[in-house]
Amino acid sequence: MTEGPVHVHEETRSAVEAMGHALHGDGRPPGAHGGGAEPGGEHAGEHWGGNGTDPLPTYAPLGPIDWTAWGVAAVSVAIAVVTAALFWLAAFGH
Repeated sequence: MTEGPVHVHEETRSAVEAMGHALHGDGRPPGAHGGGAEPGGEHAGEHWGGNGTDPLPTYAPLGPIDWTAWGVAAVSVAIAVVTAALFWLAAFGH
């Protein structure tokens, strides 16, 4: 093993910082905890960079709902169901 600082590729560092920003809002990587205590403790707000009275952040792991994608998926499923029904009728619906 080598000793000394570990070299991190810039793309990796940027990705980790982006994830940390998305999760924590301040660029910390996921799982990193700053100077404050854990949420709900006596310094709960400080943990998130607030003043002790800030509410804990809410996370949206899947991001906002993309209704266009859901619409395309629903139409695709509907077409598949209609196609299957027509094939079934053609095969068994004497």
